[in-house]
Amino acid sequence: MLNFKKVILFLSIFIFTSCHDLQKKVSSESNKEGIEELLTKMLFMDGLAYTLHGTKPITEISLEMEEEKAVQNNLADQNQAENVLVFNAKHSLSRSFEQWQKLLQKEKIKRFLVVEKKHSSKKNFRFLYFINIFETIQIMQKHYLLFKNYLGKEFDPATLVFEIEDENSLFWSKMFYEKPSVQSVSLWGVLYGYGLENAYPFSLFFQKFANKKAKAFFSDLINRTQKYFFSEKVDKNLSSQSFPLPAFRSFLENDPHKEKYRKEREKIKKIYRKKDLSTVVFDTLYH
Repeated sequence: MLNFKKVILFLSIFIFTSCHDLQKKVSSESNKEGIEELLTKMLFMDGLAYTLHGTKPITEISLEMEEEKAVQNNLADQNQAENVLVFNAKHSLSRSFEQWQKLLQKEKIKRFLVVEKKHSSKKNFRFLYFINIFETIQIMQKHYLLFKNYLGKEFDPATLVFEIEDENSLFWSKMFYEKPSVQSVSLWGVLYGYGLENAYPFSLFFQKFANKKAKAFFSDLINRTQKYFFSEKVDKNLSSQSFPLPAFRSFLENDPHKEKYRKEREKIKKIYRKKDLSTVVFDTLYH
């Protein structure tokens, strides 16, 4: 009799567990398309693949379609529609990210930081930042004086990079919440991996020139580099085997940063060829 009760108990547990696992599987399958769509956007449109597998220190990702549409409309107004890669999401990016985040085990991430921020000027928009720790430390050390002048004191790059997780960090609070300036825009440019040669000229867009000739010169410089958005013809069919370089305005005729990313793109294509996006991303984050 006792054995019979044990069998009944075992079968009850087995059936309950099986049904629970099946529910999880069905739920997982229904979420899979949204997560795949989210990863496609983050990796190949926003440039995250270059941060995970290349030398791009930081990638910023908007989780709001309104922000994407604002960029699209702005460039369309500048007659740049042919150079704009528009991501038409079928699922809510925010909801897909929340689902993906539940799968993400942050304690296992070793070489990267994943931080969510809200800008003071865009409080209704969510921005996600993936930070390649080593590359960010390297770029801070390379441009140490620029960062020091902005911060107003000596600093340790190996410590400052981790302060991005601290809401009270003097440096990152200035970067995220203060009005954009020539200094901050230049620093964001190098942190995004665009090179100071491109970041500084672009930052002059935020400079108010008293000298009319200087104003005319830099206005012309900005206008002449208008066709910049992906620095190349855009293939509208976004995939792991067809995606653009990181989007930035290039001021150099033979830009070494563009050439570097072209080489990294070929490596990235091999990494993702015939692979599941989630599997590759998790393996990269955890190892």
